[in-house]
Formats: sequence, C-alpha cells, structure tokens
Amino acid sequence: MFEMTVEFNVNTAITRLENVLSIRQFALDNQVLKDSNEYCPVAEGDLRTSGVTFSRVGDGFLGWNKPYAHKMYYGTEFNFSKDKNINARAKWFEEAKTRNLSTWLSIAGDV
Repeated sequence: MFEMTVEFNVNTAITRLENVLSIRQFALDNQVLKDSNEYCPVAEGDLRTSGVTFSRVGDGFLGWNKPYAHKMYYGTEFNFSKDKNINARAKWFEEAKTRNLSTWLSIAGDV
C-alpha cells in the first residue's frame, strides 16, 4: 500500500493569499480612480488631482478632497463646463461604475 504525507503551512498560505489580495486591491483602486477621473469635472484640474493625492490606493479608499468636491459630485450649486473634459458630470464614480463594472470585477478576481 502507498502512503503519502502532506504538509500544509497555514501561515505561509495566509501570507500568500494576503499578497495576492493586496496586489488585486492596488490594481482595482488604480483602475477605479482612473475610470472615475475620466468623468470628473475639470476647471483647473485641482479636483481631479485631489483624487490621486487624497485616495489611499491599495487600501480600498478613494476620495476627492476639495472644499467644493461634495457639491460638484452631487451637482448642487455648480454648473460645470465641458470645455476641458467633454465627459464631465456629477456622480462621476457612478458613471464610471456603470461603464466599467465588469472590468473592475475581473481585476478583483470575482469573474
């Protein structure tokens, strides 16, 4: 009769899984930020740039940090021009999500 021994190191497996998840989170955050900024209003570019500098890519936190960001996002009290970004609109993350969710899921490994 043939006997086989299998050794499994749980800590090594957890570390490898965490590394894979970390890489996927970083890639997903980058793509979501890039896709969302495609629809972000641009006057001087400060709002769009704040998405890059304020977000914690790799931690799953994306945000735009300007005093007017909330009002721009929800489209209240602001009429934004499409001169510098023809795709500009309120709720730019939702627009990006509608158009790119399948790609995001693929990056995350859910598909």
